[in-house]
Amino acid sequence: MFDAGHDGWFRAARRAKADFRIGILGARGRDAAARGIIGFWMTFRYFNTVMDDSGWRGGMRRNFRITTILLFASAGMIWAASSGAQKAATTGPAQFSIGGAVSTPLTISADDLKKMPRTTLRVMNPHSQKMEAYEGVALAALLEKAGVPHGEQLRGTALASCLLVEAADGYRVAYSLAELDAGIQDSEVLVADTMDGAPLGDGVGPVRLVAPHDKRPARWVRMVKAITVVKLPSER
Repeated sequence: MFDAGHDGWFRAARRAKADFRIGILGARGRDAAARGIIGFWMTFRYFNTVMDDSGWRGGMRRNFRITTILLFASAGMIWAASSGAQKAATTGPAQFSIGGAVSTPLTISADDLKKMPRTTLRVMNPHSQKMEAYEGVALAALLEKAGVPHGEQLRGTALASCLLVEAADGYRVAYSLAELDAGIQDSEVLVADTMDGAPLGDGVGPVRLVAPHDKRPARWVRMVKAITVVKLPSER
């Protein structure tokens, strides 16, 4: 019933189906849903105009139209869900945690940070090439408050510990515990809540890390959600 010229239309339909599957995953949902709509609509129009009555009778036509309507409805739900997920990822939590291999797990809010000893750093933003003044609390001070070994206590197997910092959008970076200890290295990593005297805005705050001595700001985690101390197992 079909000749070789129809292959392109079937490939478009298969691509549209794959795009809808991608859409359900969320991150690229709206773009994938849009491509899916176009692909299925082109396929529907093709069947509706090219196929003759002998191959495109009432039952088949009705089923295909119902399927197309359902796919349009699914696309709308995917679009709405992905938009909500993207909106949620642009704002960090009102508080963050410090946990893992610590003696005193902490949950710290913006108000808690304002009551602690404050530090100001003036750094050059490698992206904007502008000087920025960040204010907040030294990460080392927060780790000390959580009971993480520091100074002369940081020795032996504790030197194999690392810090996992997670953002609200799922971005994660790691620091070694040793590089954050002032007795070993002056990293000056700051948990900042203001820049140039103003609270950090959406997509950045309410809290971010600033690592002034990193050559690239890849570990300047925005929208900090959790800080976890991980102690690596010793080899036997």
